[in-house]
Amino acid sequence: MPGMGGMNRMGRMAGMSRAAVPSPAGQDKPPMKSPMSGRMGKGETRGAQMRVHAVGAASRVRKMAGRSGPGGYKKLTYADLRGLRPNVDRRKPSRVIVLRLTGNMERYFWTINNRKYSDAKAIKLRFGERVRIRFVNETMMAHPMHLHGMWSELRNGNGRFNPKKHTISVGPGQIIEIDVTADAVGQWAFHCHLLFHMETGMFRKVVVAQVAKSE
Repeated sequence: MPGMGGMNRMGRMAGMSRAAVPSPAGQDKPPMKSPMSGRMGKGETRGAQMRVHAVGAASRVRKMAGRSGPGGYKKLTYADLRGLRPNVDRRKPSRVIVLRLTGNMERYFWTINNRKYSDAKAIKLRFGERVRIRFVNETMMAHPMHLHGMWSELRNGNGRFNPKKHTISVGPGQIIEIDVTADAVGQWAFHCHLLFHMETGMFRKVVVAQVAKSE
């Protein structure tokens, strides 16, 4: 019958596909097993091997971490920061400036002391003055507060080694204090570094001027 020869050829080819095909010389040895192959179940992929290695590395990190937090990892906080050198200005602040971080989550606007920038007066500092700024976050959002032109010495219990920072993140409901030496004459921005918070009013101008103490 026409086509029978083709069918016979197909049968022979199918038989060849089922037969063992000799491997090239030097490659007829069984493949080497991965060190992890004994632990892997049928059908697992290389991704599973990578996950196992990652778990092992995480376990080593936990052992190195000392005191631990959730999951066995050490939770770093501002209390862990320490300056490399002692701060030069050791004077006690002459006054405390309280900045309440306020706003309305439903209307989504943010202010300082319940006033937006356009309705508030500038914060005035005397050149050379040392002041303490107390942030009181009355909102349920974190606000990274950034003072331009001067260092913010974070009061975290390390005394003269309190760390210097440009931006201080104040978490929901937190009270954080910084000491500032007004050593740069001029007009400076002081704002939340989340720009959509700053644009709705969480912004102040700081003016540092050379004035007599009696003024």
